[in-house]
Amino acid sequence: MTLNFDTGSPVTWVNPDCSKVPDERSREKEFCLKQPRYDPFTSNTAKIQNQALNLTYGRGSILGSYFTDDIRIGSVVAESATFGVAAASTEHEVGIFGAGKSPEGYPPTVLETLVSQGKINSHAFSVDLKSINETGQSKVVVDSATVVADVSQPQARWCLAASTRRNTRVW
Repeated sequence: MTLNFDTGSPVTWVNPDCSKVPDERSREKEFCLKQPRYDPFTSNTAKIQNQALNLTYGRGSILGSYFTDDIRIGSVVAESATFGVAAASTEHEVGIFGAGKSPEGYPPTVLETLVSQGKINSHAFSVDLKSINETGQSKVVVDSATVVADVSQPQARWCLAASTRRNTRVW
C-alpha cells in the first residue's frame, strides 16, 4: 500500500475515496484506483475503536473510523497499531502515514507504537532523498537502521523546512 509520508501529522489513515479525486488530476485518480484497499473485516486482528476519524487538510478532508490492527512496515510489525480507515474523503489519491508526534487526545502514532513495543529505540527518523539523477531508491529510516519505506517516485526538487531557535529556512 502506498501512503504519503507526512512529518507534520500524527494520524495514519488508508483507503481514500478515488471517485473524489478531481477529474483534472487523472493520473492521480488512476494511481488511486490501482492501490490495494484495506478491509478490516478480512483481518483476524482488526478492532474498531470508539473514536471517529474527522480530519481537514489544506486540501481535502477525511471522515471514517479508527481501527487497531497489526501493521507491517519494512521488516517490523507494529502490533495493534491505531490508524484511520476513510469512509469518505476528498482530494486525496493516497492515504497518509503520520510521522508527527501525537498530541493529547490522539491515539499513539504507528512510530510511537513501535517504540512502546521495543521494536525501535526512538521516534526519530531520517529521510534519504536521492536526486532524480542518482541511482538507487530514496528511503525513510527510523532507529538509524530500520528501513520503513522506499520512496518510489523520484523528485527533481524537494522542499524541506528546518528551524533553529533563531530562524527558519526552506531549502
